[in-house]
Amino acid sequence: MAAFSLDVETKPLARALGRVSTADKTVELIHLKYHWGVLRLSAGGTAVEVKATGSWPEVVSVQRASAQTLKQYLPDTPVTTLRVENGKLYARDFGLACVTGERIEENEDVARRQRDLNAAAAALASYRVTAQEMEELLDSADPETASLWGPNDGRLIEDIATAWKCLAARGVEPSAIRRLIDRKTRDLFKAPAQGPS
Repeated sequence: MAAFSLDVETKPLARALGRVSTADKTVELIHLKYHWGVLRLSAGGTAVEVKATGSWPEVVSVQRASAQTLKQYLPDTPVTTLRVENGKLYARDFGLACVTGERIEENEDVARRQRDLNAAAAALASYRVTAQEMEELLDSADPETASLWGPNDGRLIEDIATAWKCLAARGVEPSAIRRLIDRKTRDLFKAPAQGPS
């Protein structure tokens, strides 16, 4: 993707960054979307709009903590040029990592994927496994196994990982444990309701 940029009034931009980045501390990303002369900064249920001019064809998403840092590096000029280039969002010479895409949901998926890759690489760093090698593993992952998991399965994944640690040396795979749980859940729903005896 080619570089693109917007000119935004500095004071309203600083206020918007401050408001959006502190509104909901559970939200990881702040999204910047431009349409018809307005840059909309949003995170969770909070959104602030500021006037802007330029070209900004995609949604740009940055980590909430990074957006707070960006606010500190805004220039002391009436207008700030925000530009996206080589996977970074810049204000002056200060750049921070960003994700770009057509929709907010896509950006959140990409950011979650990167976070998970980095966490997995960190967990295996003592074995000299790199994030790049983890990415190659992810790219070659079995789509059928991936379909076993949903975005809200964090607790289930933890429970299965705990059980797998006990059984891995005996050749049991995590996907087999997941299929067992799914079968047991289906059986619960199929069983006739038991009345009091």
